[in-house]
Amino acid sequence: PAVSINGGYTSGGLPIGLQIVGKRHDDLGVLQVAQAWERMRPAQRAWPEPPLTPALSPQAGRGGAWGDGAPSPATAGEGGG
Repeated sequence: PAVSINGGYTSGGLPIGLQIVGKRHDDLGVLQVAQAWERMRPAQRAWPEPPLTPALSPQAGRGGAWGDGAPSPATAGEGGG
């Protein structure tokens, strides 16, 4: 058994996952450790606003879905003969 919980955020605002893995058939132990972690850690702040990266924005492109001018994978084989 395993559980993944929020372990905090990077300086850039991206979430850090904390995965707790237990021995076979130790579901209760995994949940108890996760509960203990959530009680010990400081109060969780609200999710930060995600950074806007124009290079990854589908609308920012010069034809390509990812802004690099290349056709997107979904449209690469269409028309354009």
